[in-house]
Amino acid sequence: MTRLFELAKFALGVGQLLMHGEAFMASIKIKIAREGLVAAAHRNASPGLTSGGSIVYQINNVPDGVNADQLVSVLKGYDAPKDRFELQYSELPAGQ
Repeated sequence: MTRLFELAKFALGVGQLLMHGEAFMASIKIKIAREGLVAAAHRNASPGLTSGGSIVYQINNVPDGVNADQLVSVLKGYDAPKDRFELQYSELPAGQ
C-alpha cells in the first residue's frame, strides 16, 4: 500500500508541474564507441566505461521535444569529456 501511495504522490507532482506550464526534463543515455560510433544506449545502462571500450553518457535536463536521435547527431561532432559521464544538456552545442 505504501508503494501505491508513493506512486500517487509522484503522479500528482508531475500533474502539478504540467498544469503550471513548467517543462518536463528528461534524461537520455548515449553510447560512444572507441571506433567513434555514436548511438542511443539502453535505458538501463550505467553511465561510465563499458567492458568493450565504449563510454555511456547520461545527458540530464533534456527538454521535452528533443529525442535520442537528435542527441546522437549533436554528439557525433562533440568532443565529450573522458573523465565524467553525466553531462547537462546546456553543456552541449545544441543546448546553447
